[in-house]
Amino acid sequence: MPAKSFFINHARLILLLVLLLVIGALLSWGIAFKAQQDRDSRELSLRVTEAVFRHWQAQPLLEASHPSLRSQMTDAQWENQVISMSVLGPLQEIESITGTSNMPLLPFLAEQLTYRYQIGLQFIYAPAVVDLRLLRANGQWQITDFVVSSMLTNN
Repeated sequence: MPAKSFFINHARLILLLVLLLVIGALLSWGIAFKAQQDRDSRELSLRVTEAVFRHWQAQPLLEASHPSLRSQMTDAQWENQVISMSVLGPLQEIESITGTSNMPLLPFLAEQLTYRYQIGLQFIYAPAVVDLRLLRANGQWQITDFVVSSMLTNN
């Protein structure tokens, strides 16, 4: 009897250790995945924002946009919207970026992975803030909302 009890206790201990290793591996993967998604979504947000306002062109935004954003206006209307913001003057610098995500530590538990960033910009004539939302779809980040607020624009 004692040998059987020893074997059962050993088996339980081994099972517990394996379970802890699996949980640890999943959490490590989740943390690494989230960090990568943070970097990727932030880089896309900054790259698109800078390209739009350095050259006053909507094309970088349209290329990174989700179909729901593209359907809000025609390409020409997006171009006109961007050009109308040129009253802010040349972009001087990107001052700040803050953001949040809905991503849990185990990303496969989330139905959709989304981010929201607020990007502070300084133009020659006035500051502005871009409120940008992203959705991970088809393995890539896509912009679902891009709103610019400034005291010199009607947005």
